[in-house]
Amino acid sequence: MCGRYYIADDDRLIEMIRRLNEIEQRQVKTGRVCPGDTALVFVGNKGIQPRAMQWGFQTQRRSLLINARSETAADRPAFAAALRSSRLLVPATSYFEWDSSKKMHEFSLGEAGAYFAGLYEPVNRRFVILTRKAAPSLESIHDRMPVVFTRTLARKWLDADCDPEQVLKQAQTDCVKESAGQVRLNI
Repeated sequence: MCGRYYIADDDRLIEMIRRLNEIEQRQVKTGRVCPGDTALVFVGNKGIQPRAMQWGFQTQRRSLLINARSETAADRPAFAAALRSSRLLVPATSYFEWDSSKKMHEFSLGEAGAYFAGLYEPVNRRFVILTRKAAPSLESIHDRMPVVFTRTLARKWLDADCDPEQVLKQAQTDCVKESAGQVRLNI
């Protein structure tokens, strides 16, 4: 997955973000979210709670690691502990990919939006988005896509007692081209 997603302003989110900005003294981004931005996420400890976190784990070389492969996260030192105990959801209404000719494609997640699977560092308050192999209808554009959850799977993902690798395997997405040049994900 390339490094951009979009979260539309709606009344419910605007109020949540306003409160987060006051409480956490951070400026939460809406609209097009880029690596390094502080974004709205949901964590599952003591019920589902909104939080403001920065997109990207800081590497030793001071670059940002923004994505993690869902298939190998359990085996990677940077992600294994977070997969067990620090899972989150990233609300989004669309995301962007660039093909080999650098043409941008926007993938709609529907009017209500959806959630990407993510992991976070509790101390640094940073997150990454988990990716998976692209759905067959998207492979010609990009070989990876975010792990997108339905509401039911999103709740399971935040459950401390779930088997995260099993929940990730359940996240399947079908894609259908739309005439306006967007691809809509049916989730």
